[in-house]
Amino acid sequence: MGKTARNGAEPRASEKSQDGGLGFYEEPVKRLMQAIDQGVCPWNNPCLSLPIANAKSGLTYRGFNQVYLAVITMMEGHRSPFWMTLRQANEFGGHVRKGEHSSMIVYRKMFEAKGREAKKEETSDGARGSDPAAEKVRRYPRLFYFRVFNFDQTDGVEIGHEPYPTVRRTATPDEAEATARAMLADMKDGPVINHDKSIVSRSAGSYAEKSDTISLRPPEDYPTAGEYWSTLFHELVHAAGAAKRLDFHKGGPRPRFGDRDYALEELTAEIGANFLLVRAGLENAELRDNSAAYLRSWKSKIEDNPKVLIWASERAARAVNLVLGIVPEKPKEAVETGTPAEVEAPQPMPLPPVAAMDAVLEAEAVPPIAAAAPSMG
Repeated sequence: MGKTARNGAEPRASEKSQDGGLGFYEEPVKRLMQAIDQGVCPWNNPCLSLPIANAKSGLTYRGFNQVYLAVITMMEGHRSPFWMTLRQANEFGGHVRKGEHSSMIVYRKMFEAKGREAKKEETSDGARGSDPAAEKVRRYPRLFYFRVFNFDQTDGVEIGHEPYPTVRRTATPDEAEATARAMLADMKDGPVINHDKSIVSRSAGSYAEKSDTISLRPPEDYPTAGEYWSTLFHELVHAAGAAKRLDFHKGGPRPRFGDRDYALEELTAEIGANFLLVRAGLENAELRDNSAAYLRSWKSKIEDNPKVLIWASERAARAVNLVLGIVPEKPKEAVETGTPAEVEAPQPMPLPPVAAMDAVLEAEAVPPIAAAAPSMG
């Protein structure tokens, strides 16, 4: 479906918990909901054109963390795209200013554990026994959180590279469109684009997975280039989630209006479209307002299950990477191994109240701050 449909069904009840089940994501989701309430579209955000990254490792944040820190960067008026933990600020020879508030990100780390697996063996009398020597390797994720600060919240920090990188903004609409066309042309094995004047509404683009075709009206039928590309990018994200690409629906059909996962499908497409608009330099005040209104139309569904913001952000980031041909870098040593007893014993860090963590800055003299959050590096 295109962007004109404004209603959607909630994700499956099995994906909801009695208390909302946000866990580590509770604080970031609340901040995003505040932005929505203020009429801000977090996804149509010029800050997303910057490499929102960890100041020490240089790795860009991914998925929901990327979106969330870009939103905080915009809302708080930070000029630097680089973030760090308290410990990293100290390692850089500086400190976080007293009274500054941290932002929380979530890190998913994979673990491997080896355990005994009963392997059935045929015996001479036809009975089936088990081989106690057989082992099965099990992989599973655990979530950890980190509290980070923007470079602009620090003093005396030397990160070893330019904290305010210059990002070339597209100078003219023609350049922006040229960038958008290049992005589309560079997509490997992209869908067919069909321009059809018989489509009644300019915003009623569509994607047909069976023929792998996007249909929308010709560019000249749109009042602005931004509106045309907004519609096309929306459908392009739908195409990125098709079974032959990222397979968001695990081989099943793409949700349609009234289906359980329709809200997730449409929010993913809208978030991804705005990522691409920003990357091309096509974002503007009108498109931001349109996207904010579209986001507000889903507000009740988001409130019913706030996790949809997490899922949609993660999917949108993956779709955009596919369109742009980006392979995200992964931190080194992302997998830990050991026996089940060694690996399963550690529990994810407990999530303290925001005030308790921020109170560290109030209690400690500056510089330095000794109580440091875990390092991402």
